[in-house]
Amino acid sequence: LRISCEWGENERVMMREAVERAGEMLDAAGGRDIELQRVIAPPGLAIHEMGTARMGRDPATSVLNAFNQAWDAPNLFVIDGSAMASSGCQNPSLTYMALTARASHYAVWASRRGEIWVASGPVIGRAPTPKIPMPPKIPRNPKIPQEPGMPLNA
Repeated sequence: LRISCEWGENERVMMREAVERAGEMLDAAGGRDIELQRVIAPPGLAIHEMGTARMGRDPATSVLNAFNQAWDAPNLFVIDGSAMASSGCQNPSLTYMALTARASHYAVWASRRGEIWVASGPVIGRAPTPKIPMPPKIPRNPKIPQEPGMPLNA
C-alpha cells in the first residue's frame, strides 16, 4: 500500500491568507515582535483528526457508547480521536491512551460474559450477533472494580 498526499494550490493559498490575517489580528490587538511562520508543514504532520465517530449516551445522537463501542456493530471498538467531538490546544495523546485502556478493559469483560464475539482462530463464515445490553451506567464517583474483569468506570 502506498499513499501519496500533498497540499493543493487552494490549500496553500488559504494557509498563506490565514497566516497574514493572524498577523494583522495580533498587530491590531497590540502584539509586539510578531514573527509569522510562513513554512507550510506537510499534510498530517501536526494535526489530530477528531470527531468522526462521536461518543455519547444515545445511539440516535452518537456512534459510540461510553466504552468506545459502536452502537450498531458491537464487536467494533473505535480507539482513536474519532470519539472526541472537539479538542483543546493540548496534545490529546494521553486521553487517547486512557480511552483505549478503558475500551480494552471493557472488551475483555464483555467477551468473558459472551456479550461480544472474539475470534480464537481462523474465521469461517459470519460471527454470531448476540444481543448487547446497554453498558453499565457510569457513576459520577467511580470506585475501583472489586472483581477482575469488571468494567472500569469513566
